[in-house]
Amino acid sequence: MAYSLSPFSQVLGLRKAKHLLRRATYNFSKETLNTVANMTAIEAVTFLSENSADILEAPFDDCKSSKILPFTIGTYFSKP
Repeated sequence: MAYSLSPFSQVLGLRKAKHLLRRATYNFSKETLNTVANMTAIEAVTFLSENSADILEAPFDDCKSSKILPFTIGTYFSKP
């Protein structure tokens, strides 16, 4: 079996688009699936990396805002 390192230039189709979206995102809509299915691999990766409508905020650190200190084993102690 001969393998090639040339870019995949064909349209992805539903099966490969669904695989890409499962691996690269947390969830996706049917509309996004249909959009990506009609793209080539390079277009799809560019679309996913540029489509940043849902930007998440920085994680909330509960330990700094409350009087609870985390213990390494998972139990909590109150600040004195």
